[in-house]
Amino acid sequence: MKKTLLLSIFGTFLFVQTALFGQVTTVNPILFVNQTSYNLEQNSPNPFQMNTKIGFYLPVAQFAELKLFSISGIEVTTLTNGEMAAGQHQINFSNYSYNLPSGVYYYTLKAGDFIETKLMTIGR
Repeated sequence: MKKTLLLSIFGTFLFVQTALFGQVTTVNPILFVNQTSYNLEQNSPNPFQMNTKIGFYLPVAQFAELKLFSISGIEVTTLTNGEMAAGQHQINFSNYSYNLPSGVYYYTLKAGDFIETKLMTIGR
């Protein structure tokens, strides 16, 4: 019997997965990570064709803005813009609405004095 353990992090939780012959048999959260600082996650999947998710963490409730830009710096869209609760957030981006061409784009999160930018790739 081949049994495999896999640890994975999603947001602020650490999960352990048990697999038997490649089939996942259990998924259990084992630890809550107490996050105290801002965090902008890499979008997933990346690269993507039509849909991707962007996660970020705010340590306090505040105004937050997440924008998507072309590689040349032209604003494509605002993904979120307003007061947000403290904690983990996830934004779903669908290229169905924009039909953007393949290429590299970047997204920027601004919240308080925090500013961070990450790259993402749309493929066909």
